[in-house]
Amino acid sequence: MDNLDFTNLFFDDDEFVVDRPSIDEESITFGGGKYTSKVQAPHYIPSGPCPSISEFVDTRKYEELIQKINASNVSDDNKRFLRLAAARHIVFNFLDYFPDYFLDNFLEVLVFLGEFQY
Repeated sequence: MDNLDFTNLFFDDDEFVVDRPSIDEESITFGGGKYTSKVQAPHYIPSGPCPSISEFVDTRKYEELIQKINASNVSDDNKRFLRLAAARHIVFNFLDYFPDYFLDNFLEVLVFLGEFQY
C-alpha cells in the first residue's frame, strides 16, 4: 500500500467547475435542462374501439429474456429473481391505446389498479 500514488486522482481548482442552478418560483434550470415544479397529468381520451392487449403492450424483450433465463443453468432462486427483474422490459403504450381499453374494462381493471399504488 505504501507504493500507491494518489496525486492524479484529484482535480485542480481551475479544472473543477460547479454549475449552479438558476431557481425561480416555478422552475429550476440546471446543467442546460429546465425542471419544473408544475405537474400536469396526461389526459387520456378514448377515441376508438377496445384494442387487444397486444396492441398496447410490447413483451418482445421480456419474452426473449425469459427464454434465456429458463434455458440457463442458474439456480431456481436466481431464475425467479431474474424473471422478476425482466418484467421491467414490458412496455405499455398508455397514451395511444389504454383509454379505449380502460373504457371497456373499467370495473374489472379499476379494482386492481387501486392496489398497484404505493
